[in-house]
Amino acid sequence: MQAFSKSLTALTLLFLSCAAHTLAYASEEEARFYESVAYNYVNAHFKNLPADEKAVIRVDKVNPERSFGGRCEGYLTAEITGGELRNASTVKIVCSRPEAPFTLYVPVRITLLRATLVAARNLSAGSILSENDIRSEFLEQGRTISGAISLIDSLIGARVKREVREGEIFQGSNLCTVCKGDRVLIEAKSGNLSLKTSGEALEDGNAGETVRVRNLKTRKVILSTVTGAGAVTVIL
Repeated sequence: MQAFSKSLTALTLLFLSCAAHTLAYASEEEARFYESVAYNYVNAHFKNLPADEKAVIRVDKVNPERSFGGRCEGYLTAEITGGELRNASTVKIVCSRPEAPFTLYVPVRITLLRATLVAARNLSAGSILSENDIRSEFLEQGRTISGAISLIDSLIGARVKREVREGEIFQGSNLCTVCKGDRVLIEAKSGNLSLKTSGEALEDGNAGETVRVRNLKTRKVILSTVTGAGAVTVIL
């Protein structure tokens, strides 16, 4: 009889242990479900971001020990508390089912990233940039710097004015597409007519910037727009 009692007790403990494990698993699953609800709700706000931007969304863990009474599918609504999405926000999830309603607040953190051109390797002063020297990385928008160059075509052929470390953002102040003293091709345009001649750059400049150049034939100094490595354009 005593042996039977011990066996029954052991069996009961085993059953309770299995039941507790099943309940714990169920609540963990529910907690992950509501985390995904918060994530998907916030992520929907960033579906139309430009290709060079993306949002990283981090959702705080939902307490798996809380009883939700199973998934509340078909009765869920979500909104941002305060009505405005910020870097640190809270998603309010409301379950309105009649038998077991509840409200859940899930904190989320949002980081906006922008594709930024950075050095793919260490570059010494005087290096001429090629496509292999450049890579794109998604960086926090707060880390992007005024003067950062966003078009790779504006970098290829440019000269590095000082040492640039791997991963460093390319800035116009550290480069020159046309550098002082360089021989440049001057293209003078007037309507459909175009004339080309050689010149000398009298100052540093990057694509789209205006620089002074000297026409080597006429010795005249003119203002021109940098259009690429060793090339400038004058509109007559």
